[in-house]
Amino acid sequence: MDSSRGKNCESGDAELSPTEPPASAEKNEIVPLSGKPFLTFVVSWSHVHDPYQVLFPKRFYPFLPATCVPVTLSYGNRTWKMKYSCKGILRRLCSGWKNFALDTDLKVGDGCVLELMDSNNILFKVQILRRGVVPVKRDKGLSCDAPISID
Repeated sequence: MDSSRGKNCESGDAELSPTEPPASAEKNEIVPLSGKPFLTFVVSWSHVHDPYQVLFPKRFYPFLPATCVPVTLSYGNRTWKMKYSCKGILRRLCSGWKNFALDTDLKVGDGCVLELMDSNNILFKVQILRRGVVPVKRDKGLSCDAPISID
């Protein structure tokens, strides 16, 4: 096990290895959400560099346990085991998130959707919207006076 993985999160028994070969996850297509609770975010520096973590917003707390538990992320036909931490006032995915971010080649600016498929065993289905997937007109998005409009 790489000692640098998850070093900025509480230690635990998080399984850091994906369960399937890496090639197939890249072919995951975007599908409609199922109606279960979900979280969306744009990938930022802390998601793909130290401390390699995802912080949950307070509005998502009611769907999450009040204790630290193992979590499974599912993307394509692969799964990753990691740790959900709720120490103090922060709730986050940490130990194991680094592996997921590296294995799926997440980049700053990508979009992520985490849909909570099983709240008892904490299973999230992940969809990744790669940066550049949404077409942008050259004059849009350069300032707050020229926003990008997505229909």
